[in-house]
Amino acid sequence: LNNFFTTREVLQKYDPEVIRFFMLSGHYRTPLNFSPDLLEQAKSGLERFYNSIHNL
Repeated sequence: LNNFFTTREVLQKYDPEVIRFFMLSGHYRTPLNFSPDLLEQAKSGLERFYNSIHNL
């Protein structure tokens, strides 16, 4: 099926801060769907967030 990722595999590809941002971006009662595309969106969202803070 190839639909299983270990934490170690994910941490090799993504910064822990990106994973935290991804997990915090959803409502706590909603199931969290994991995919590399969604992590990339979280990465770009976190970059936008830091750029906004930097520009203040």
